[in-house]
Amino acid sequence: MEENKEVLEETHATGEESPLEVKSPDTLEILYGIMARPASTIEKVAKRPPVGTALLVFTVSTVITTLVGTRDASFYGHSIPNLRAFTTLVTVAGLIFAYSTWFIGTAIVHLWAELLGGRGRALALFAAGGLLSFIQLFTVPAALIAMAVGEWFSNMVAFAVLIWTVVLYVISIKAVYQMSVGRAVAALLLPVLVAALAVGALVAIMIAGIMATLPLLQQQFPFFP
Repeated sequence: MEENKEVLEETHATGEESPLEVKSPDTLEILYGIMARPASTIEKVAKRPPVGTALLVFTVSTVITTLVGTRDASFYGHSIPNLRAFTTLVTVAGLIFAYSTWFIGTAIVHLWAELLGGRGRALALFAAGGLLSFIQLFTVPAALIAMAVGEWFSNMVAFAVLIWTVVLYVISIKAVYQMSVGRAVAALLLPVLVAALAVGALVAIMIAGIMATLPLLQQQFPFFP
């Protein structure tokens, strides 16, 4: 108790906020803050990451968008007889894929942010990424409206949501790791660029290997095209 009192007295004297005084905002306050005041809200999230809330928001958002996406499911133009079982399977698979992408993506961005000089907690970025997933819920009413006006509307909203999510994620990286906007953008885009270059190099090596062995195959197997 005495140590806590001393910490509070020191922070009041210096004008800094004590970790003991950091209060976790509720879910609605966080979600509203992400839309209205993203930078300051993510800074609060970074101080005390609400991992449980982020997990709940991420799960609910993923389940709802998956269910909406499979509402008119068909296979090569034919309706699926057991649509309920199919929807359940797709939802479970979507959750597993979403959780894996969330976890691995956070780890990769955290590594690049530190390589670029940022200093922050991966747990804070993990929580921020989960909370940002609620933005995809805006595609749900867009999908319903698209049934009346056309698929172009849902595609347009989906693209806008994607851009909005990327911008907010850059803001999250900047707030969590205390880095410039340019470095935050680099921390997000460099992993994608490196992965694309690696895949391109792998494909080029495979094509070169096939082209190099093709004459030999044609000599050994005359019927080989």
